[in-house]
Amino acid sequence: MKKPLFISLKTKILLLSILLVIFCTILVGGYVIIQLPSITINAVGGDYITILKSISKTLDIEKFESIKSSDINSEYYLEINREFSKIRDTLGFEHLYLLKKNAKGEFFQFTGFADGIDTVSGATAETDAVTRATGIVDSVSGATAIAQNSINISDAMRDSFNGEEKFELQDNEQWGKLLSIYVPLKNASGDTIGVLLANLNGNAIYEAFYNVRIRILTIGLSVLAIGIIVSIIFSNLLVKSITEFQERMKKVQAGDLTQIIDSKRNDEMGVLAESFNNLINSLSNIIGVIRNKSDDLNDMASHLSQISESIAYSSVETTQAISEIAAGAQHQADELLFIHNKLSDFNQIVQQIYNSLEATKNSIELTGTLSNEGNIQLKALNQSIKSSSESFDIVADEINRLSESAQQIDEINKVIQNISRQTNLLALNAAIEASRAGEAGKGFTVVAEEIRKLAEQSKESSDNIRAIIDDILSSIKSVVTTSCDAKDKLNDQVRFVENTNNAFLSILNSLKESIPMLRETFKSADEMVKSKDLIIEKVNSVTAVAQEASSGAQEILEATETISGQIEEIAAFTKTLNVLSDDLLNETKTFTIK
Repeated sequence: MKKPLFISLKTKILLLSILLVIFCTILVGGYVIIQLPSITINAVGGDYITILKSISKTLDIEKFESIKSSDINSEYYLEINREFSKIRDTLGFEHLYLLKKNAKGEFFQFTGFADGIDTVSGATAETDAVTRATGIVDSVSGATAIAQNSINISDAMRDSFNGEEKFELQDNEQWGKLLSIYVPLKNASGDTIGVLLANLNGNAIYEAFYNVRIRILTIGLSVLAIGIIVSIIFSNLLVKSITEFQERMKKVQAGDLTQIIDSKRNDEMGVLAESFNNLINSLSNIIGVIRNKSDDLNDMASHLSQISESIAYSSVETTQAISEIAAGAQHQADELLFIHNKLSDFNQIVQQIYNSLEATKNSIELTGTLSNEGNIQLKALNQSIKSSSESFDIVADEINRLSESAQQIDEINKVIQNISRQTNLLALNAAIEASRAGEAGKGFTVVAEEIRKLAEQSKESSDNIRAIIDDILSSIKSVVTTSCDAKDKLNDQVRFVENTNNAFLSILNSLKESIPMLRETFKSADEMVKSKDLIIEKVNSVTAVAQEASSGAQEILEATETISGQIEEIAAFTKTLNVLSDDLLNETKTFTIK
């Protein structure tokens, strides 16, 4: 890598100081030179505006406003012209003249001519510069008139026509260097009625500008030279202390801690020298302490190395013993875990037996309860069947009586049929006899016919009754047959229910004998489950203790192995520490201290 160019601190301070002085000189001088014309013109222009305002106060504004351009030969005009000539000569004006505003709003030259020469421009009246510039002539008197909007007048003159006090510095090839001052004349209403204009020779002002600039440049160069000299002196004083400090630091870098800087300065360099001396004293004390501590550290490192070797040998034997204990504890934990697993299987078998006995006991008790309820239901059913059988007997008797009644009705119906047949025969005979009687038997014929119809209706009704009775008798016979069959079946059910009831009684008696024995068996199984739970709890406790002991032994073994490894590292570290303490002691001997 290329080494950077070395530039001394003295050179840097000198360059910075010179650049700063040059910058300040150029900045201040340039500002003054640039602003000097403006400052001078403002000061001179302001003074002469005050003077022209004083001159304007000598005019009678009302009389001046009323005069016309045709009154150029009046006594008042001549008086003003003479007065203005005296003021011009007294104050040293190049020109002093008065412009008046006419009715058209144009300004014409009221005073300022002498021997036919225009004192404003130096031109003759026939070749007046204003006239040539504007081409505007006052229509009343024929005198020169200037319009406010003329493009050939300056901004300052135009502003004065509008009522503003103005001044300007001009450098014209025809007129030379002039300072023109414009003061507007206003009536009581504040309207501009004229302008008072004065020209000063500007050569003196320009010469003053030049002289001041020369002086500023001279002063700037002098300040620059003095600044450079002061910078050189200051940099030499500052760099001298820094150079001495650099030389001392080189010796300290070589290991000489006896270097001291004698400085009576009360600035930052004095503080830096004091800090350097304090640093050297501190380093000397530290190096001395390090030498003493290095000797002690070397002895302690040797002793520690011997101790660590002895501890390492003991830790190996301890590790072997703990390893055997851990193996025995692990074997015991494995055996207890095997027992615990077998007891877990036994626990499941016992629990299954207990659950089966409990289910059997509950089933038998439920069976006994259901048997009692079944016995009761069978008795009720037997009684109900007997009641139904008795009811069937009553129904059979009623059906028999109904059959007898139907037969009696049938006999009565037969009698009615015979009566109907006989009535029909009588009606037929009566009809025959009535037909024989002629007209006298017609009424009897009608009666006989009605009786015949009634007889036929009675016969049809008896036939219908006969058919109904036959159906009733047929149904009765069927019901009787069915009732007999149902009664036989009810008798069979009574016998079956009695047999079932006897069987339920036998089962119930057997259950009453089995339930006490089953309860005793369940009680024994419950005690066995409780004993089993206690055994498993104890085995679990012993197994947990064994596992904890095995884990603890493993942890102790791992810790012992870790300690053994750390002791070996300590032994190696002590050897390294011994070497480092020797190296540190040798390094401190390279320093020279008091």
